[in-house]
Amino acid sequence: MRKTLIILGAFLLAIPLVLGACESALQPETGESAKAPEDMIPLTVTDFNFVEKSNRVEPLFEGEEYSAVSFFTPKTNSKFENNVDHLTIHVYQFEDDASSSNMTSIFLVEVSATEIQVGEREATLTYNENNGETIVFCQQGKLVIYSLSAPPFEATTFDEEALKEAAIEGFKAVRF
Repeated sequence: MRKTLIILGAFLLAIPLVLGACESALQPETGESAKAPEDMIPLTVTDFNFVEKSNRVEPLFEGEEYSAVSFFTPKTNSKFENNVDHLTIHVYQFEDDASSSNMTSIFLVEVSATEIQVGEREATLTYNENNGETIVFCQQGKLVIYSLSAPPFEATTFDEEALKEAAIEGFKAVRF
């Protein structure tokens, strides 16, 4: 009986260790992503037509390894037609978390920013009153994921809600 209790006790003590090891094995390490940028870029976004995808764009920012991007235009008769010129979705891969953090600070210059929840993801939404550009972005370790909606080039006034909704739709389509 005593031997059975010892084995049972050892088993009960081991359960949390095993479960913890399984959980950490399923999650990416800090600063790492489970997917490459080109695998996260969507080819479909609600109410938009797919135009082009680039799997490997050369670095533009300090500490950037490369990025992937997809480009969309509003569908005819959609709520975005005449309010949004285009939607782009970018996923940047950086050398380290500090470089990706530095890049996200660029999005916060001279814009209003709001923390939002998109599905299960926390993100930041920015809106530029001067040019209408709207971005929804998040940092995931070495990755920076963002969706940008731009108003028609000739526009002098902007449909802020349509631009925000378009950027959110793009962010929702990212394949995390």
